[in-house]
Amino acid sequence: MLGSLDLENILDTLSLQVIQAGIFRSVMVALVDNDRRTVRVTRSFTRQQDESGEWRRAQPGTDANGIEYDFDDDNVTAQVARTGRMAVIDGWSKRFDQRFSPPNMPAKTSYFIPIVHNTRTVAVLATASEPEEREEMLRKIDVLGPFFDLFAIALHHADLYHNLQERERELRESQKIEIMGELTAGIAHNFNNLLQGIIGNLDFALETPGEAPLLIGKALESTESLAEMLRQLMSYSRKGLAPERVPMRLRTVVDSVTRVCRSTFDRRIVIGTHIADDLPAIDGNAGQLEQVLLNLCVNARDGLAEVTGRTPRIDIGVTAEHVDEQEMVLLQVRDNGIGIEPAVQARMFDPFFTTKEVGRGTGLGLSSVHGSVSHHGGWIACESKPGEGTTFGVYLHPAEVARTTVPAGFPLSASIGSGKILLIEDEESVRYVAERTLVRHGYTVLLAIDGEQGLQMLADQGDQVDLVLLDLWLPKLSGHEVLERMEEPCPPVVLFTGFAAPGNVSERVVATLEKPASPAALVDCVARVLEEHKPKRS
Repeated sequence: MLGSLDLENILDTLSLQVIQAGIFRSVMVALVDNDRRTVRVTRSFTRQQDESGEWRRAQPGTDANGIEYDFDDDNVTAQVARTGRMAVIDGWSKRFDQRFSPPNMPAKTSYFIPIVHNTRTVAVLATASEPEEREEMLRKIDVLGPFFDLFAIALHHADLYHNLQERERELRESQKIEIMGELTAGIAHNFNNLLQGIIGNLDFALETPGEAPLLIGKALESTESLAEMLRQLMSYSRKGLAPERVPMRLRTVVDSVTRVCRSTFDRRIVIGTHIADDLPAIDGNAGQLEQVLLNLCVNARDGLAEVTGRTPRIDIGVTAEHVDEQEMVLLQVRDNGIGIEPAVQARMFDPFFTTKEVGRGTGLGLSSVHGSVSHHGGWIACESKPGEGTTFGVYLHPAEVARTTVPAGFPLSASIGSGKILLIEDEESVRYVAERTLVRHGYTVLLAIDGEQGLQMLADQGDQVDLVLLDLWLPKLSGHEVLERMEEPCPPVVLFTGFAAPGNVSERVVATLEKPASPAALVDCVARVLEEHKPKRS
Protein backbone atom coordinates (compact mmCIF):
# COMPACT_ATOMS: atom_id res chain seq x y z
CA MET A 1 0.00 0.00 0.00
CA LEU A 2 2.82 2.43 0.86
CA GLY A 3 4.51 1.68 -2.46
CA SER A 4 1.59 3.11 -4.46
CA LEU A 5 0.79 6.72 -5.25
CA ASP A 6 -2.51 5.79 -6.87
CA LEU A 7 -5.44 6.65 -4.61
CA GLU A 8 -7.74 4.03 -6.13
CA ASN A 9 -5.16 1.28 -5.61
CA ILE A 10 -4.59 2.34 -1.99
CA LEU A 11 -8.30 2.29 -1.17
CA ASP A 12 -8.83 -1.13 -2.76
CA THR A 13 -5.75 -2.56 -1.03
CA LEU A 14 -6.87 -1.48 2.44
CA SER A 15 -10.49 -2.50 1.98
CA LEU A 16 -9.78 -5.96 0.60
CA GLN A 17 -6.85 -6.81 2.88
CA VAL A 18 -8.72 -6.32 6.15
CA ILE A 19 -11.68 -8.35 4.86
CA GLN A 20 -9.88 -11.18 3.07
CA ALA A 21 -7.58 -11.59 6.05
CA GLY A 22 -10.70 -12.31 8.14
CA ILE A 23 -10.25 -9.25 10.35
CA PHE A 24 -13.49 -7.50 9.36
CA ARG A 25 -16.60 -8.83 7.63
CA SER A 26 -17.36 -5.45 6.05
CA VAL A 27 -15.65 -2.13 5.59
CA MET A 28 -16.66 1.32 4.41
CA VAL A 29 -14.14 4.08 3.69
CA ALA A 30 -15.14 7.76 3.50
CA LEU A 31 -12.59 10.39 2.44
CA VAL A 32 -12.41 13.90 3.88
CA ASP A 33 -11.77 16.56 1.25
CA ASN A 34 -8.77 18.87 1.69
CA ASP A 35 -10.96 21.88 2.49
CA ARG A 36 -12.82 19.90 5.19
CA ARG A 37 -16.16 20.68 3.61
CA THR A 38 -17.40 17.20 2.74
CA VAL A 39 -16.96 13.54 3.66
CA ARG A 40 -17.55 11.17 0.74
CA VAL A 41 -17.95 7.38 0.83
CA THR A 42 -15.57 5.97 -1.80
CA ARG A 43 -15.33 2.26 -0.93
CA SER A 44 -17.75 -0.29 0.49
CA PHE A 45 -17.00 -4.02 0.64
CA THR A 46 -18.61 -6.93 2.48
CA ARG A 47 -17.77 -10.62 3.06
CA GLN A 48 -20.84 -12.84 2.96
CA GLN A 49 -21.72 -16.35 4.13
CA ASP A 50 -23.24 -18.84 1.72
CA GLU A 51 -25.91 -21.42 2.63
CA SER A 52 -23.29 -23.83 3.99
CA GLY A 53 -21.99 -21.22 6.42
CA GLU A 54 -18.70 -20.73 4.52
CA TRP A 55 -17.46 -17.16 4.09
CA ARG A 56 -17.25 -15.90 0.52
CA ARG A 57 -14.72 -13.35 -0.73
CA ALA A 58 -15.49 -9.67 -0.40
CA GLN A 59 -18.06 -8.18 -2.75
CA PRO A 60 -18.19 -4.46 -3.59
CA GLY A 61 -21.09 -2.62 -2.07
CA THR A 62 -23.43 -0.69 -4.33
CA ASP A 63 -25.59 1.37 -1.99
CA ALA A 64 -23.03 3.40 -0.09
CA ASN A 65 -20.44 4.39 -2.72
CA GLY A 66 -20.72 8.03 -3.72
CA ILE A 67 -22.78 9.16 -0.72
CA GLU A 68 -21.52 12.52 0.49
CA TYR A 69 -22.07 14.42 3.74
CA ASP A 70 -21.39 18.00 4.66
CA PHE A 71 -18.58 18.21 7.20
CA ASP A 72 -20.93 19.72 9.79
CA ASP A 73 -23.71 17.11 9.40
CA ASP A 74 -25.04 15.23 12.42
CA ASN A 75 -24.30 11.99 10.56
CA VAL A 76 -21.91 9.80 12.55
CA THR A 77 -19.41 9.60 9.67
CA ALA A 78 -19.15 13.38 9.50
CA GLN A 79 -18.99 13.62 13.29
CA VAL A 80 -15.99 11.27 13.49
CA ALA A 81 -14.27 13.16 10.66
CA ARG A 82 -14.87 16.41 12.52
CA THR A 83 -13.79 15.30 16.00
CA GLY A 84 -11.11 12.73 15.15
CA ARG A 85 -12.52 10.39 17.82
CA MET A 86 -13.77 6.86 17.23
CA ALA A 87 -17.50 6.22 17.67
CA VAL A 88 -18.86 2.84 18.80
CA ILE A 89 -22.65 2.45 18.56
CA ASP A 90 -24.63 -0.55 19.84
CA GLY A 91 -27.76 -1.13 17.78
CA TRP A 92 -29.45 1.41 15.57
CA SER A 93 -28.92 5.17 15.90
CA LYS A 94 -30.62 8.16 14.33
CA ARG A 95 -27.12 9.35 13.38
CA PHE A 96 -26.92 6.52 10.82
CA ASP A 97 -27.67 7.13 7.15
CA GLN A 98 -31.02 5.35 6.74
CA ARG A 99 -30.39 4.80 3.01
CA PHE A 100 -28.21 1.81 3.88
CA SER A 101 -28.78 1.44 7.67
CA PRO A 102 -32.59 1.40 8.15
CA PRO A 103 -34.05 1.05 11.69
CA ASN A 104 -35.34 -2.48 11.01
CA MET A 105 -31.86 -3.93 10.38
CA PRO A 106 -30.73 -6.68 12.79
CA ALA A 107 -28.97 -5.22 15.82
CA LYS A 108 -25.23 -4.78 15.24
CA THR A 109 -22.40 -2.98 16.92
CA SER A 110 -20.94 -0.35 14.58
CA TYR A 111 -17.45 1.11 14.68
CA PHE A 112 -16.43 4.39 13.01
CA ILE A 113 -12.63 4.76 13.10
CA PRO A 114 -10.83 8.04 12.25
CA ILE A 115 -7.80 7.69 9.98
CA VAL A 116 -5.53 10.51 11.13
CA HIS A 117 -2.37 12.01 9.66
CA ASN A 118 -0.57 14.68 11.73
CA THR A 119 -3.67 15.37 13.86
CA ARG A 120 -5.83 15.81 10.76
CA THR A 121 -8.55 13.28 9.93
CA VAL A 122 -8.13 12.26 6.29
CA ALA A 123 -10.68 9.41 6.21
CA VAL A 124 -13.22 7.49 8.25
CA LEU A 125 -13.28 3.68 8.21
CA ALA A 126 -16.48 1.96 9.32
CA THR A 127 -17.22 -1.68 10.11
CA ALA A 128 -19.65 -3.72 12.21
CA SER A 129 -19.85 -6.90 14.27
CA GLU A 130 -22.31 -8.96 16.24
CA PRO A 131 -23.01 -7.40 19.67
CA GLU A 132 -21.31 -10.30 21.49
CA GLU A 133 -18.11 -9.69 19.46
CA ARG A 134 -17.79 -6.11 20.68
CA GLU A 135 -14.77 -6.52 22.97
CA GLU A 136 -12.93 -8.75 20.48
CA MET A 137 -13.50 -6.19 17.70
CA LEU A 138 -12.24 -3.34 19.88
CA ARG A 139 -9.10 -5.38 20.57
CA LYS A 140 -8.58 -5.91 16.83
CA ILE A 141 -9.02 -2.22 16.13
CA ASP A 142 -6.46 -1.39 18.80
CA VAL A 143 -3.96 -3.89 17.36
CA LEU A 144 -4.54 -2.47 13.86
CA GLY A 145 -3.54 1.02 14.98
CA PRO A 146 -0.13 0.94 13.17
CA PHE A 147 -1.84 -0.37 10.01
CA PHE A 148 -4.29 2.53 10.07
CA ASP A 149 -1.36 4.92 10.54
CA LEU A 150 0.25 3.50 7.38
CA PHE A 151 -3.04 3.91 5.56
CA ALA A 152 -3.15 7.58 6.60
CA ILE A 153 0.42 8.11 5.35
CA ALA A 154 -0.39 6.41 2.04
CA LEU A 155 -3.46 8.62 1.55
CA HIS A 156 -1.39 11.70 2.34
CA HIS A 157 1.31 10.69 -0.16
CA ALA A 158 -1.31 10.03 -2.85
CA ASP A 159 -2.81 13.47 -2.23
CA LEU A 160 0.62 15.12 -2.45
CA TYR A 161 1.33 13.29 -5.69
CA HIS A 162 -2.01 14.39 -7.17
CA ASN A 163 -1.32 18.00 -6.18
CA LEU A 164 2.18 17.76 -7.67
CA GLN A 165 0.76 16.54 -10.98
CA GLU A 166 -1.75 19.40 -10.98
CA ARG A 167 0.97 21.98 -10.26
CA GLU A 168 3.10 20.46 -13.04
CA ARG A 169 0.20 20.82 -15.48
CA GLU A 170 -0.30 24.46 -14.44
CA LEU A 171 3.45 25.04 -14.78
CA ARG A 172 3.43 23.75 -18.34
CA GLU A 173 0.43 25.90 -19.26
CA SER A 174 2.06 29.01 -17.76
CA GLN A 175 5.25 28.29 -19.62
CA LYS A 176 3.42 27.84 -22.92
CA ILE A 177 1.79 31.24 -22.45
CA GLU A 178 5.23 32.74 -21.86
CA ILE A 179 6.64 31.18 -25.03
CA MET A 180 3.69 32.28 -27.15
CA GLY A 181 4.10 35.81 -25.81
CA GLU A 182 7.75 35.83 -26.81
CA LEU A 183 6.91 34.68 -30.33
CA THR A 184 4.10 37.20 -30.85
CA ALA A 185 6.23 39.87 -32.54
CA GLY A 186 7.67 37.40 -35.05
CA ILE A 187 4.24 35.92 -35.70
CA ALA A 188 2.68 39.34 -36.37
CA HIS A 189 5.56 40.33 -38.65
CA ASN A 190 5.27 37.22 -40.82
CA PHE A 191 1.47 37.27 -40.90
CA ASN A 192 1.48 40.87 -42.06
CA ASN A 193 4.05 40.07 -44.75
CA LEU A 194 1.96 37.18 -46.07
CA LEU A 195 -1.27 39.21 -45.93
CA GLN A 196 0.46 41.99 -47.83
CA GLY A 197 1.31 39.54 -50.60
CA ILE A 198 -2.23 38.16 -50.72
CA ILE A 199 -3.88 41.60 -50.85
CA GLY A 200 -1.45 42.88 -53.45
CA ASN A 201 -1.76 39.92 -55.80
CA LEU A 202 -5.57 39.86 -55.59
CA ASP A 203 -5.69 43.60 -56.28
CA PHE A 204 -3.44 43.14 -59.32
CA ALA A 205 -5.70 40.29 -60.52
CA LEU A 206 -8.68 42.66 -60.54
CA GLU A 207 -6.73 45.33 -62.44
CA THR A 208 -5.19 42.95 -65.01
CA PRO A 209 -7.62 40.08 -65.72
CA GLY A 210 -5.25 38.54 -68.25
CA GLU A 211 -2.71 37.79 -65.52
CA ALA A 212 -5.34 36.65 -63.00
CA PRO A 213 -4.42 32.93 -62.96
CA LEU A 214 -0.76 33.68 -62.18
CA LEU A 215 -1.55 36.33 -59.57
CA ILE A 216 -4.26 34.27 -57.85
CA GLY A 217 -1.83 31.33 -57.76
CA LYS A 218 0.68 33.49 -55.91
CA ALA A 219 -2.02 34.57 -53.45
CA LEU A 220 -2.95 30.93 -52.87
CA GLU A 221 0.68 30.08 -52.11
CA SER A 222 0.68 32.77 -49.42
CA THR A 223 -2.56 31.48 -47.92
CA GLU A 224 -1.05 27.99 -47.71
CA SER A 225 1.92 29.45 -45.82
CA LEU A 226 -0.46 31.21 -43.45
CA ALA A 227 -2.42 28.02 -42.85
CA GLU A 228 0.73 26.02 -42.16
CA MET A 229 1.97 28.63 -39.69
CA LEU A 230 -1.37 28.56 -37.87
CA ARG A 231 -1.34 24.77 -37.67
CA GLN A 232 2.14 24.81 -36.14
CA LEU A 233 1.27 27.52 -33.62
CA MET A 234 -1.96 25.81 -32.58
CA SER A 235 -0.07 22.62 -31.77
CA TYR A 236 1.62 24.56 -28.92
CA SER A 237 -1.54 26.20 -27.63
CA ARG A 238 -3.51 22.97 -27.17
CA LYS A 239 -4.45 22.30 -23.56
CA GLY A 240 -3.91 19.12 -21.65
CA LEU A 241 -0.68 17.58 -22.81
CA ALA A 242 -1.46 13.92 -22.88
CA PRO A 243 0.85 11.86 -20.70
CA GLU A 244 0.58 8.82 -22.99
CA ARG A 245 3.63 7.99 -25.07
CA VAL A 246 3.72 6.10 -28.36
CA PRO A 247 6.55 4.95 -30.63
CA MET A 248 7.52 7.94 -32.79
CA ARG A 249 10.39 9.48 -34.76
CA LEU A 250 12.11 12.66 -33.62
CA ARG A 251 12.39 13.86 -37.22
CA THR A 252 8.72 14.93 -37.16
CA VAL A 253 9.30 16.91 -33.96
CA VAL A 254 12.37 18.66 -35.39
CA ASP A 255 10.62 19.48 -38.68
CA SER A 256 7.61 20.91 -36.86
CA VAL A 257 9.59 23.11 -34.46
CA THR A 258 12.11 24.39 -37.01
CA ARG A 259 9.26 25.60 -39.25
CA VAL A 260 7.90 27.67 -36.35
CA CYS A 261 11.34 29.04 -35.43
CA ARG A 262 12.20 30.00 -39.01
CA SER A 263 8.89 31.82 -39.27
CA THR A 264 9.15 33.72 -35.99
CA PHE A 265 12.83 34.22 -35.08
CA ASP A 266 15.00 37.07 -36.37
CA ARG A 267 15.79 36.21 -40.00
CA ARG A 268 19.49 36.84 -39.37
CA ILE A 269 19.65 33.69 -37.22
CA VAL A 270 20.68 30.64 -39.27
CA ILE A 271 18.86 27.48 -38.15
CA GLY A 272 20.50 24.25 -39.28
CA THR A 273 19.41 20.65 -38.75
CA HIS A 274 21.16 17.32 -38.96
CA ILE A 275 19.25 14.08 -38.39
CA ALA A 276 21.14 10.82 -38.69
CA ASP A 277 19.76 8.05 -40.87
CA ASP A 278 18.29 4.80 -39.50
CA LEU A 279 17.60 6.20 -36.03
CA PRO A 280 15.43 4.06 -33.74
CA ALA A 281 12.00 5.29 -32.75
CA ILE A 282 11.45 6.53 -29.20
CA ASP A 283 8.48 6.22 -26.85
CA GLY A 284 7.38 9.82 -26.80
CA ASN A 285 4.56 12.33 -26.52
CA ALA A 286 4.82 14.60 -29.57
CA GLY A 287 3.25 17.62 -27.82
CA GLN A 288 5.65 17.49 -24.89
CA LEU A 289 8.73 16.92 -27.04
CA GLU A 290 7.80 19.75 -29.40
CA GLN A 291 7.49 21.98 -26.35
CA VAL A 292 10.88 20.78 -25.07
CA LEU A 293 12.60 21.57 -28.37
CA LEU A 294 10.84 24.91 -28.79
CA ASN A 295 11.89 25.95 -25.29
CA LEU A 296 15.50 25.05 -25.99
CA CYS A 297 15.42 26.93 -29.31
CA VAL A 298 13.94 30.05 -27.65
CA ASN A 299 16.62 29.79 -24.97
CA ALA A 300 19.29 29.55 -27.69
CA ARG A 301 17.79 32.54 -29.52
CA ASP A 302 18.02 34.64 -26.36
CA GLY A 303 21.67 33.61 -26.00
CA LEU A 304 22.35 35.00 -29.47
CA ALA A 305 20.99 38.46 -28.71
CA GLU A 306 24.40 39.93 -27.89
CA VAL A 307 26.45 38.09 -30.54
CA THR A 308 28.70 40.39 -32.59
CA GLY A 309 31.27 39.66 -35.25
CA ARG A 310 29.83 36.31 -36.35
CA THR A 311 26.64 34.96 -37.85
CA PRO A 312 24.22 33.92 -35.08
CA ARG A 313 23.42 30.24 -35.49
CA ILE A 314 21.30 27.47 -33.93
CA ASP A 315 21.98 23.85 -34.89
CA ILE A 316 19.58 21.02 -34.08
CA GLY A 317 20.85 17.47 -34.32
CA VAL A 318 19.50 13.98 -33.65
CA THR A 319 21.92 11.06 -33.40
CA ALA A 320 22.23 7.63 -31.81
CA GLU A 321 24.66 7.44 -28.90
CA HIS A 322 25.90 4.73 -26.54
CA VAL A 323 25.84 5.77 -22.89
CA ASP A 324 26.96 3.24 -20.26
CA GLU A 325 26.42 0.42 -22.78
CA GLN A 326 22.88 1.66 -23.50
CA GLU A 327 21.75 2.83 -26.90
CA MET A 328 20.17 6.27 -26.58
CA VAL A 329 18.69 8.80 -28.99
CA LEU A 330 20.34 12.20 -28.47
CA LEU A 331 18.54 15.43 -29.39
CA GLN A 332 20.95 18.38 -29.31
CA VAL A 333 20.43 22.13 -29.58
CA ARG A 334 23.65 24.07 -30.07
CA ASP A 335 24.09 27.84 -30.38
CA ASN A 336 27.14 30.06 -30.83
CA GLY A 337 25.88 32.68 -28.40
CA ILE A 338 27.22 34.26 -25.23
CA GLY A 339 27.21 31.04 -23.19
CA ILE A 340 26.06 30.45 -19.63
CA GLU A 341 28.01 31.28 -16.48
CA PRO A 342 28.76 28.28 -14.17
CA ALA A 343 26.75 29.83 -11.32
CA VAL A 344 23.71 30.10 -13.58
CA GLN A 345 24.14 26.54 -14.88
CA ALA A 346 23.84 25.26 -11.32
CA ARG A 347 20.35 26.75 -10.96
CA MET A 348 18.97 27.02 -14.50
CA PHE A 349 16.53 24.08 -14.11
CA ASP A 350 15.03 25.48 -10.89
CA PRO A 351 11.42 26.67 -11.26
CA PHE A 352 11.08 30.46 -11.52
CA PHE A 353 14.85 31.03 -11.73
CA THR A 354 15.62 33.49 -14.51
CA THR A 355 18.39 35.88 -15.48
CA LYS A 356 16.09 37.90 -17.71
CA GLU A 357 14.95 41.35 -16.72
CA VAL A 358 11.56 41.78 -15.06
CA GLY A 359 8.73 41.28 -17.52
CA ARG A 360 10.77 39.24 -20.03
CA GLY A 361 10.57 35.80 -18.45
CA THR A 362 9.06 33.79 -15.61
CA GLY A 363 11.82 31.21 -15.23
CA LEU A 364 9.53 28.35 -16.22
CA GLY A 365 11.12 27.33 -19.52
CA LEU A 366 14.01 25.08 -18.53
CA SER A 367 12.23 23.68 -15.47
CA SER A 368 9.40 22.62 -17.78
CA VAL A 369 11.93 21.06 -20.15
CA HIS A 370 13.49 19.13 -17.28
CA GLY A 371 10.08 17.87 -16.12
CA SER A 372 9.03 16.70 -19.59
CA VAL A 373 12.33 14.92 -20.25
CA SER A 374 12.10 13.19 -16.87
CA HIS A 375 8.53 12.15 -17.70
CA HIS A 376 10.00 10.40 -20.77
CA GLY A 377 12.50 8.52 -18.61
CA GLY A 378 15.42 10.47 -20.06
CA TRP A 379 17.76 13.18 -18.88
CA ILE A 380 19.15 16.51 -20.07
CA ALA A 381 22.76 17.75 -20.01
CA CYS A 382 24.28 21.14 -20.72
CA GLU A 383 27.75 22.16 -21.91
CA SER A 384 28.57 25.85 -22.04
CA LYS A 385 31.44 28.27 -21.74
CA PRO A 386 30.97 32.02 -21.50
CA GLY A 387 31.51 33.55 -24.92
CA GLU A 388 31.65 30.18 -26.72
CA GLY A 389 28.01 29.14 -26.97
CA THR A 390 25.85 26.47 -25.34
CA THR A 391 24.82 22.91 -26.16
CA PHE A 392 21.84 21.19 -24.56
CA GLY A 393 21.57 17.43 -25.00
CA VAL A 394 18.36 15.50 -24.37
CA TYR A 395 18.89 11.74 -23.97
CA LEU A 396 15.88 9.50 -24.67
CA HIS A 397 15.46 5.72 -24.63
CA PRO A 398 14.58 3.96 -27.89
CA ALA A 399 11.16 2.37 -28.19
CA GLU A 400 10.99 -1.38 -27.84
CA VAL A 401 8.83 -1.65 -30.97
CA ALA A 402 9.25 0.50 -34.05
CA ARG A 403 6.33 2.63 -35.03
CA THR A 404 3.96 1.18 -37.60
CA THR A 405 3.78 3.27 -40.74
CA VAL A 406 0.25 4.14 -41.76
CA PRO A 407 -0.34 3.82 -45.52
CA ALA A 408 -0.80 7.15 -47.24
CA GLY A 409 -4.01 5.96 -48.91
CA PHE A 410 -5.04 5.20 -52.43
CA PRO A 411 -5.48 7.56 -55.39
CA LEU A 412 -8.95 8.66 -56.33
CA SER A 413 -10.42 6.46 -59.03
CA ALA A 414 -12.42 9.31 -60.53
CA SER A 415 -12.98 13.01 -60.03
CA ILE A 416 -16.77 12.57 -60.05
CA GLY A 417 -18.41 10.88 -57.08
CA SER A 418 -21.92 10.28 -55.83
CA GLY A 419 -23.72 10.46 -52.52
CA LYS A 420 -25.59 12.85 -50.27
CA ILE A 421 -23.51 14.95 -47.88
CA LEU A 422 -24.90 16.88 -44.88
CA LEU A 423 -22.69 19.90 -44.14
CA ILE A 424 -23.29 21.42 -40.67
CA GLU A 425 -21.39 24.73 -40.69
CA ASP A 426 -22.27 28.20 -39.39
CA GLU A 427 -19.81 30.24 -41.49
CA GLU A 428 -21.47 31.29 -44.77
CA SER A 429 -18.23 31.54 -46.78
CA VAL A 430 -17.21 28.02 -45.76
CA ARG A 431 -20.64 26.64 -46.67
CA TYR A 432 -20.52 28.35 -50.07
CA VAL A 433 -17.08 27.02 -51.03
CA ALA A 434 -17.66 23.52 -49.69
CA GLU A 435 -21.08 23.16 -51.33
CA ARG A 436 -19.84 24.44 -54.68
CA THR A 437 -16.81 22.15 -54.55
CA LEU A 438 -18.80 19.02 -53.72
CA VAL A 439 -21.62 19.71 -56.19
CA ARG A 440 -19.06 20.20 -58.98
CA HIS A 441 -17.75 16.72 -58.18
CA GLY A 442 -21.13 15.01 -58.36
CA TYR A 443 -22.33 15.07 -54.74
CA THR A 444 -25.67 16.24 -53.41
CA VAL A 445 -25.25 18.63 -50.49
CA LEU A 446 -27.64 19.45 -47.64
CA LEU A 447 -26.81 22.56 -45.62
CA ALA A 448 -27.41 23.25 -41.91
CA ILE A 449 -26.31 26.50 -40.27
CA ASP A 450 -26.25 25.29 -36.64
CA GLY A 451 -26.23 22.09 -34.60
CA GLU A 452 -29.95 22.15 -33.90
CA GLN A 453 -30.84 22.37 -37.59
CA GLY A 454 -28.31 19.67 -38.41
CA LEU A 455 -29.88 17.25 -35.93
CA GLN A 456 -33.34 17.99 -37.32
CA MET A 457 -32.16 17.24 -40.86
CA LEU A 458 -30.68 13.94 -39.67
CA ALA A 459 -33.98 13.08 -38.01
CA ASP A 460 -35.93 13.90 -41.19
CA GLN A 461 -33.55 12.62 -43.88
CA GLY A 462 -30.90 10.61 -42.03
CA ASP A 463 -31.63 7.44 -43.99
CA GLN A 464 -30.69 9.31 -47.18
CA VAL A 465 -27.46 10.91 -45.87
CA ASP A 466 -24.23 9.08 -46.69
CA LEU A 467 -21.79 11.32 -44.77
CA VAL A 468 -21.85 14.25 -42.34
CA LEU A 469 -19.31 17.09 -42.49
CA LEU A 470 -19.45 18.61 -38.99
CA ASP A 471 -17.91 21.75 -37.56
CA LEU A 472 -17.27 21.69 -33.80
CA TRP A 473 -17.95 25.34 -32.95
CA LEU A 474 -21.62 25.80 -33.79
CA PRO A 475 -24.43 27.99 -32.42
CA LYS A 476 -27.37 26.51 -30.49
CA LEU A 477 -25.79 23.03 -30.25
CA SER A 478 -22.03 22.44 -30.48
CA GLY A 479 -20.53 19.74 -32.67
CA HIS A 480 -19.86 17.65 -29.55
CA GLU A 481 -23.53 17.89 -28.57
CA VAL A 482 -24.60 16.90 -32.08
CA LEU A 483 -22.42 13.80 -31.86
CA GLU A 484 -23.90 12.89 -28.48
CA ARG A 485 -27.50 13.27 -29.70
CA MET A 486 -27.21 11.54 -33.07
CA GLU A 487 -29.48 8.49 -33.13
CA GLU A 488 -28.44 5.12 -34.50
CA PRO A 489 -28.12 4.12 -37.22
CA CYS A 490 -26.27 7.23 -38.34
CA PRO A 491 -23.92 8.03 -41.23
CA PRO A 492 -20.15 8.36 -40.72
CA VAL A 493 -18.97 11.77 -39.53
CA VAL A 494 -15.97 13.80 -40.72
CA LEU A 495 -14.96 16.62 -38.39
CA PHE A 496 -14.44 19.71 -40.56
CA THR A 497 -12.79 21.95 -38.00
CA GLY A 498 -10.45 24.88 -37.64
CA PHE A 499 -8.91 23.27 -34.57
CA ALA A 500 -6.60 20.29 -34.29
CA ALA A 501 -8.35 16.96 -33.91
CA PRO A 502 -9.56 16.69 -30.28
CA GLY A 503 -9.09 13.54 -28.26
CA ASN A 504 -11.86 11.24 -27.01
CA VAL A 505 -14.37 12.13 -29.71
CA SER A 506 -17.29 9.90 -30.61
CA GLU A 507 -16.72 6.61 -32.38
CA ARG A 508 -19.00 8.02 -35.08
CA VAL A 509 -16.10 10.26 -36.19
CA VAL A 510 -14.15 8.38 -38.86
CA ALA A 511 -11.86 11.20 -40.06
CA THR A 512 -10.82 14.79 -39.40
CA LEU A 513 -10.24 17.47 -42.04
CA GLU A 514 -8.61 20.57 -40.63
CA LYS A 515 -9.45 24.01 -42.00
CA PRO A 516 -8.28 25.62 -44.12
CA ALA A 517 -8.44 22.79 -46.63
CA SER A 518 -8.14 23.09 -50.38
CA PRO A 519 -11.08 21.98 -52.55
CA ALA A 520 -8.97 19.02 -53.70
CA ALA A 521 -8.33 17.97 -50.09
CA LEU A 522 -12.06 18.21 -49.29
CA VAL A 523 -13.06 16.07 -52.27
CA ASP A 524 -10.27 13.58 -51.55
CA CYS A 525 -11.36 13.20 -47.92
CA VAL A 526 -15.04 12.72 -48.81
CA ALA A 527 -14.24 10.19 -51.53
CA ARG A 528 -11.97 8.15 -49.28
CA VAL A 529 -14.45 8.04 -46.41
CA LEU A 530 -17.31 7.02 -48.70
CA GLU A 531 -15.12 4.32 -50.22
CA GLU A 532 -14.18 2.93 -46.80
CA HIS A 533 -17.73 3.28 -45.39
CA LYS A 534 -19.99 2.16 -48.19
CA PRO A 535 -23.38 3.90 -48.20
CA LYS A 536 -26.05 1.76 -46.62
CA ARG A 537 -28.33 2.17 -49.64
CA SER A 538 -27.81 0.10 -52.76
